[in-house]
Amino acid sequence: MAYNRPWSEVKMRPSRKPPQVQAAVFIKSMNGENDTKIAKDLGIARQTVIKILNDEELNKLAQAGKQGIYELIPDSIAAYAHHIKNKSIPEATTVLRATGVLPQEQAEGANGPAVNVNLGVFGDRGE
Repeated sequence: MAYNRPWSEVKMRPSRKPPQVQAAVFIKSMNGENDTKIAKDLGIARQTVIKILNDEELNKLAQAGKQGIYELIPDSIAAYAHHIKNKSIPEATTVLRATGVLPQEQAEGANGPAVNVNLGVFGDRGE
């Protein structure tokens, strides 16, 4: 008897790897590592990595976690704004460095931090 269903219709059973391994696969994937490198680093088959990353239940958990982080963004911005409005130099410097207005490792002079002349914070920073 021939089995003629296309691969896209074949359901893979969930991975039986321990939760720690599954979490490591997800973290490495979220950090941009490809399936082959993840498999090699963790000593598992590439197909196992694919199986873990395609698991619907784990993907739902990952999405819920991302959503929770996204919901913190407005509060985080408000907290930074509060500190900056109260003249908190460390927080202001962090924001300016993260947006490219200040160079990352710029030494502060006697008059405070030196400002990068190129203010194209979201485009080409002249690097």
